[in-house]
Amino acid sequence: MSAEFLRLIRFAASGIVSTVVYFVFLMLLLSGTSLTPEVASVAAYLGALFLSYMLQSRYTFRTNTDSAFQVGSFVAVAVAGLITSYLAMLILSVWYGFSPVLVGGLVCVLIPAMNYVLFKAVVFNHRRSSPSDIGP
Repeated sequence: MSAEFLRLIRFAASGIVSTVVYFVFLMLLLSGTSLTPEVASVAAYLGALFLSYMLQSRYTFRTNTDSAFQVGSFVAVAVAGLITSYLAMLILSVWYGFSPVLVGGLVCVLIPAMNYVLFKAVVFNHRRSSPSDIGP
């Protein structure tokens, strides 16, 4: 198997774990609190974020450093995912009446696909995140 295929498998495994944590948090918040669906989605996303960073950096992309560029890029991708998650829940569930569970499932597919592309190209791209490539 190629190194890229193995990385994709590790990404999928890490993503599945993070996604399950997100979805469990979302279901718990929707059933056990009075939070609106979009706020519950944001809270669940934030709850799974640290785990996602650790799994993706250490396991998927085999990075043992936390450069400012890497962490900052990860946060930027996470914010993009958070905004996407929030808007999906707000627009599809709150405004258009789709089930929050259905929209949560959509978020569980959309965010990982977006993340893989951005993680590989920017966040954990060793040529971009090495200290020698940052700065003057």
